[in-house]
Amino acid sequence: MAAAKIEIRQLDEKLNAFRIEAARTYVIGDVITRLKRRIDDMVSSVCDEMKETRDIMLKAITGPPLT
Repeated sequence: MAAAKIEIRQLDEKLNAFRIEAARTYVIGDVITRLKRRIDDMVSSVCDEMKETRDIMLKAITGPPLT
């Protein structure tokens, strides 16, 4: 009976260790996904600002369109 209790305790410890590792893996994956999304959003924002700045500079250099 004592051996069974020890085995159950060891299995319980292994299960808890697995749960902790699974939670860490999930959280790390979630954090990485969120960071990637934020970086993508920042890159898109910078690209949009660069396009806008380029258009403004081209208009300033070339003047108004001739029609």
